[in-house]
Amino acid sequence: DVLSQPLRFLTRRAMATATVTETTPATSAAVIGSGTSSSEAAPSEQSTTLAVPPEERMPHRGSLWLALYLSMLTGIGVVIVIPTADEYAERLGGNNFFSGLLIGFVPLMAVFGVFANHWMMCRMSVKKVIFLMAFGSVIGNVLYGIAGLTKSKWTILAARGISGLSNGIAVTPIYIGQTVGLNRRSQVMFYFSAANTLGYALGPFLAALLEAFVNGFRINNLILDSDTAPGWFMACLYLLL
Repeated sequence: DVLSQPLRFLTRRAMATATVTETTPATSAAVIGSGTSSSEAAPSEQSTTLAVPPEERMPHRGSLWLALYLSMLTGIGVVIVIPTADEYAERLGGNNFFSGLLIGFVPLMAVFGVFANHWMMCRMSVKKVIFLMAFGSVIGNVLYGIAGLTKSKWTILAARGISGLSNGIAVTPIYIGQTVGLNRRSQVMFYFSAANTLGYALGPFLAALLEAFVNGFRINNLILDSDTAPGWFMACLYLLL
């Protein structure tokens, strides 16, 4: 499974596949030209026919869907707090500027997370990187959910910062670039863009549904209410990884 290999291994394997694919036809021709029987040459011809050209290679479908699911979560995580950020920040002593900071702090910290993602993906398997990103996102969102207990606005800011560092926005594009052939890359990048855009569209909609659910069941305490529900919901979504 390509998810179990670091990127530097995937790069070497892709280069090796390209070399083998280019040299196999010449080798087969030499064997046939040397008077070798057709039965002896058949395995080489069959392997050449079945080999997938490097520009057409694709990762395992399940691995690709997992990467696209992570892309969708990155979009949801940025915007799901928008409808309730003002009220939550005000309740903990913040103002309008602080509520805006809560929203913008995730993509700001995600910039630093991009460099961390690349460093980790060159040294460990993609699966481990996704696990670490999911673990960090769960911690950040749970902290966002329990910030009401601390009664400090800096708790929710720290929670959003952790979520930004663990955003993993660079994981999927790097993974696609290293595992998808050149001829298929535009198609898969379209899937990535669609999944990420869908996340940004779903975020506010899910926040509205969560608020209606919490208010409908009259749930209102320091741990779970309409302000903290997005944090708990996102933690659950990341646990699915």
